[in-house]
Amino acid sequence: MSAIIKLREARATLLYVESILYWQANKTKPSPVIIREKDTPSDTLDSFHTGRKEAIEHTIVRDKSELPTIDDIVGQIEAKKALMEAVVDPVLYPEWFATSGHNPWRCVLLYGPPGTGKTCLSQSIAREMNTRFYQVSSSDLISTWSGQSEKLIRELFDHALAHNGASVIFIDEIDSLCRIRQITEDDNIRRVKTELFLQLQRLHTSLNSVLLICATNCPWELDAAFLRRFEKRIFVDLPDAASRGILLKKFMNKLTMSSNINWNVLEAVTDGFSGDDLRRFAREVAFLHFNKFKKLIMCRLIG
Repeated sequence: MSAIIKLREARATLLYVESILYWQANKTKPSPVIIREKDTPSDTLDSFHTGRKEAIEHTIVRDKSELPTIDDIVGQIEAKKALMEAVVDPVLYPEWFATSGHNPWRCVLLYGPPGTGKTCLSQSIAREMNTRFYQVSSSDLISTWSGQSEKLIRELFDHALAHNGASVIFIDEIDSLCRIRQITEDDNIRRVKTELFLQLQRLHTSLNSVLLICATNCPWELDAAFLRRFEKRIFVDLPDAASRGILLKKFMNKLTMSSNINWNVLEAVTDGFSGDDLRRFAREVAFLHFNKFKKLIMCRLIG
């Protein structure tokens, strides 16, 4: 037993000596400098401010002719109708809303399965209204520097509210920013949520025509307080059979074999596919067709 105790003491002594030697070898090296917001030099803060402005400017879609029109979107009749009524009608008929005692929607949530066209719907609305369009991903608003994420969010809304005219802010994957609160939630995430809540409140009380459209595939993961601020919620469903047929013909119309395809069968077997799934499906079919074509060429060359 005493031998075991002595062995443990020897190991502890060895570790202690190694730590002393390591400290002696590294004590002359400069320690890493952690720049915190309170002691950041003014020139660095200026560069942060300039970087934030450039980041926000980068999210603006300058050429709206590249955006899809509402008619370019296949299917989604109910979603398009609800979005037009919620967003475009208040712009076209401001007198009615002024006398009705009801304010138009300022925050709209698009939710539904991935790949169903939520981004395209938002883009088409911006083109329909001919407004400034900010296309933002949640990752664009996250900074590795403490306090910078909140300032990015504030800068985005300040930029839109300062614009002399209507603006649409679209934030994709909003659930990554505003998930249900956890006890172990990081302080940075909590501050980001608080800042976003404050900006949503600004939109509701502002006289400027700024509309926020957010998209999520997981509405059940959103914080309840955040979800409550989205009084208008629009479900973007998977395409129906007729829409799947139109999309498949659009994606596969350049294939030489398209005239021999039984579209009714394809519409049936692709039940449950999103628009993005159908695009990938058409691509797979195109490559299968190419492989058959390649084999035919090889057989002719060999024969």
